Amino acid sequence: MVGLASLVGLVAACGADDVDPGPGPGGAGGGSTTGSGSDTGGSPTTSTGVGAGASSGGAGGTGDFPPGAYELVVLDQVADPWGMELSNGHAYYTTYLGGFYDLALDGVSDPVKVHQEGGVLYDLNAYGSQFHWTRHDNPFVDGGAVQRYDATSGSVTTIATEADLTPVGVVAGASGVYWSLGSVQGGPLSIHRHTVAEGVVTLLDESAGHVDADWRLALDADHLYWADYGEEDAVPGGGVYRTDVVTGAHERFHATAKAGALVIDDSHVYFTAGCALHRKAKAAAPSDPAELVAAKTPTGCLTEVAVHGDRVYWIERRTASFGVFSAAKDGQDALLLASTFAGFGAMHDLEVDGNWVLLGHGTDRTGRILGIDLQP
Repeated sequence: MVGLASLVGLVAACGADDVDPGPGPGGAGGGSTTGSGSDTGGSPTTSTGVGAGASSGGAGGTGDFPPGAYELVVLDQVADPWGMELSNGHAYYTTYLGGFYDLALDGVSDPVKVHQEGGVLYDLNAYGSQFHWTRHDNPFVDGGAVQRYDATSGSVTTIATEADLTPVGVVAGASGVYWSLGSVQGGPLSIHRHTVAEGVVTLLDESAGHVDADWRLALDADHLYWADYGEEDAVPGGGVYRTDVVTGAHERFHATAKAGALVIDDSHVYFTAGCALHRKAKAAAPSDPAELVAAKTPTGCLTEVAVHGDRVYWIERRTASFGVFSAAKDGQDALLLASTFAGFGAMHDLEVDGNWVLLGHGTDRTGRILGIDLQP
């Protein structure tokens, strides 16, 4: 996310004081050391594997949450996991120390480090057999790259490099690979696209975003969506934006302050704003209101969101714990799945595939990959 302030400080503010955690990882910062060296996840001394996953609060509850319906287990211990994907029974994730990992969710396998970069790896997106991530070379200064890993060939290709700005969010689809650029100095967000057929990088939208824009990008056949946190405590500039991938037409689809995490399904856009979860039909007009899916609680703040099948999932941060919830997409039938104490820092991502819920939890060189097995 643009602004590139430390995610730890932003999210730690959410809880007892009921403060919105802000626009998130501050894009590429999130730490006080340079992202270089080797990651520790996947080694025999730190990796638990699925089969030996240790409980992390889970069904027993925490001080802020009652018992949940499922157990939350530690799948791996890594240096601050940022981006995650679930694909074909595997969990994939990137880390603060530049590692890209593959963990088969078969109950016996340990994580495998697939690739190592000399930088901080942030957002991760899977499209077919390809994985795209953004890399920040040094958390203190701008600069980085957008890279693609081909799971079939095992090769890594650098799509674009940036010296003056930092790649933050990334998403890929049939119309191309899209990413956002921000700065450790703050400033507006810009959206760029790489089309495979043309093999060139083009500026898709440079008016997108304001001082604090979210790094979460979402793509369908027609539009690229993203959330803009906007001015602090003010609606002007903030909201959900979208750009037509064919015509390039750009609009603020929904105006709101403190827009944060964002995902889409076939018919709706789901987003957090002001510590609550909302959704809006894609066919709606920009002036139409959004529906409230889950309201903020007196001591909580909703931070991450995912959708799968007929359910929506979210993470709620309270004073000293995180709770993972699921509900029908209109917010009915809400269920606390599990919870965990917040001692490892912020939650960076939430992924669901129907069999597993995957969470990344950490700060700087400490972190965990957490999982909830939804299978009976």
